[in-house]
Order: sequence, then structure tokens, then C-alpha cells
Amino acid sequence: KQWYQRRVAITAGDNDETYDEELEAARAAERQKLRDQVVRANTLVREANTLSDEMCKETSFRVILQIPKANLDANKKSMIITSEVAIEVTHRARGTQTVWTLEKLQHRIFLMREMYESRRDDGSLFKKVSSNMANDPFYEMEKSHTLLGVANLFLEPLNYQDIKLTYSPPIINRQGQIVGHITIGIRRLPENDDSDDSEAWGSGSDINEPQTFGKALCEVTVQDAYGLPPALCNFVFCQYKFWDHPDTLLPGHDVNGLPVGTARFEHKHIFDCEITEDFTHFVTNGSLAFEVWGHLSSGFEDRINSRKQEKDKSKDSGIPHALVQRWSELMCTLQMWVEIRELDDSGQYMPVEVHDRPDVASGGVYQLRQGQSRRLVVTVAPPGRNGHSA
Repeated sequence: KQWYQRRVAITAGDNDETYDEELEAARAAERQKLRDQVVRANTLVREANTLSDEMCKETSFRVILQIPKANLDANKKSMIITSEVAIEVTHRARGTQTVWTLEKLQHRIFLMREMYESRRDDGSLFKKVSSNMANDPFYEMEKSHTLLGVANLFLEPLNYQDIKLTYSPPIINRQGQIVGHITIGIRRLPENDDSDDSEAWGSGSDINEPQTFGKALCEVTVQDAYGLPPALCNFVFCQYKFWDHPDTLLPGHDVNGLPVGTARFEHKHIFDCEITEDFTHFVTNGSLAFEVWGHLSSGFEDRINSRKQEKDKSKDSGIPHALVQRWSELMCTLQMWVEIRELDDSGQYMPVEVHDRPDVASGGVYQLRQGQSRRLVVTVAPPGRNGHSA
């Protein structure tokens, strides 16, 4: 028996060592792949900047590392490198900035070379020449949406019935920075009283089929997003997918009459889910990822003044704007209400009366009856936008 236990321990240790070796080998391969991509990108960027300067395109290219969109989802846990190579393109004359993939730059560099050879043949190098921007490889004419970031909301409150959580998780972009917040609410609706519990539990007859334990009605609300980058807050929309729901939901948006960097959604959807072991594990350990997309604002130049006024206010107060913004992300203002409920004659828990007294500095004195069953109800909520909502 002792020999068998030692053998099992040795086998388990060998398996752990093999897993560690395979993981380290995968990490080494990913590091080498990333290193090769950086070298390749630097070579192409150096050539693109040279071509841009000689043709007076006023466009600069820079190699950056960013987080893959899939890794912004908290459900995607990667044990390997979580960065990818991208190209930051800055159009100095237009004052815009976009991000290209490495494959896109590899395609554009051939078009840049053809344009350079054509300009060299007709002797127009080092001169500004007006050209059709739609066919210019240095510019990005397609007005596509840009991923502002992803916000994650953990779903553990869905383990409890009729407890609503309203939270404003940060929107994290692909550089790992906070670019705003989105207000989300989740709640598991109470079950019907006339439901048959005997049929709800263990409805699966085959042992190979997943066991179901009834149904859960999960309500998801998306209220608004705020603190978004002003340059990309036009046509803002968000999308998410809940559990095994086949469709990706896109809440409607509205930015009319709202402050700069704010979008209103007012979205509510109820999901009817089968309670299985997989669903319970997902609710306990998983999260819901909300992708927030934005578009270049057409009137951004007209809105810059409002942003400057906000910065001037922070300067007048003697506090740097970056410190004010960072402190607003860390500070959390909450309001708390405490309510005592007693069991009345009808069998329901009702709030007790609270009497104000001048000699009591608190909110009042609870009027309790002796020998009654009681429940304590505590409500915590953020008061509007005073600080980071929780």
C-alpha cells in the first residue's frame, strides 16, 4: 500500500512537471513569435515613415503593443502572452489617429512603393501633391467603428433571487487604460409561487444528459455610458452575449441632448435559462462582457472648447486635471439605508415606524414590538455620479 501511494505521488509529480514544461515551451514559442513580429513591424514602419517624409504625406507610423480583444473578456483566461503587435498611424495634417494591424501595413507598403516610384518618375518627390484620398495608401478613408473597450460584470448576484445589482464597471481599452464607465444592472427575477419543485429538480432522466434544476429568469439592463473619449463618442453602441443565447444583443443608443462623452441606452432584456451545473458554474465564476464601440465625431472641433473649459476649471482649483480624473476613478460615494421589518398579523414582513426625536442625532428611533420576528434590510446605492459608481 505504501509503495502504491508513493507510485501515485511520483506519477502526479511527473504530470505536473510535464505540464509546466509544456506551458513554458508554449510561452517561449509565443515570445519568439512576438519578437519576430516586432522586428518585422519595425522594418516596415521605418520604410513607411521614410516614404511618407519623401512624399510629404505628413503621416507617421509607430509600433505599439495592444491587448487582443478576446483577452479583454474576463472569461478568457490565457496562460501565455496577452499582447499583439499593432501600428499606430497619426495624420498630423488632419489631427487624427488610427490603429492598423500588421497585415494591413504589409498590404499598404506595396501600394506606398508603387506611389513612390510613380512620383519619382514624374519628378514630384518632396512636394505636396493633391491626390484622391480614397486611393491614397497613407490615409484611412473607411469610416468604421472603433472598439473603445470592454467592460466586465461578474454574475455572482444571480445566485440569489430578487437582488438587483447596479454597477458601473470601467471600460478597459486595448492599451489597458480606463476610457469610461457603463452602468449595468443584473437581477434574478423571483420564481412563481405555483411552480412545482418536484418537477424542477433533476428533470434529466438519462445519466449522460445534463441535469437541470428548473429555470431562472435573469434580467440584464444597460442604462448609459459616460466618460467616453470625445473624439469617438459619435454613434456609440454596445453589444453583449449572455450565456448560451444564440444572438448578440445590441442595445439602442441615444446621444442627443447629452453631455459630451455620454450615451444613453435604456436597454432591458430577460433571459430564460435552464439551471444546470454548467450554468451555476458560469454564474458563480464567470462574467458578462460588454463591448463598447464608438465612431469619429463629425463635430469634434466644435466640442474641444468644452473639454478645455473643464481642464481650466481644474487648473483654477489648483489641482491637475489628471489627478482629478484619477481621484474620481478611485473615490466611491455611497448612500446606505437600514430598514427593520416585523412580521405582522397577515404574515408579511412590513417596515416598522421611525420617530424623529430632537435629542437623537441619527435618522430616528425604530418603534419595535416585543416578541415579533424581524428582518434587517440594508440598501446601498450610489447617489448619481458623485464619484465612481458602485
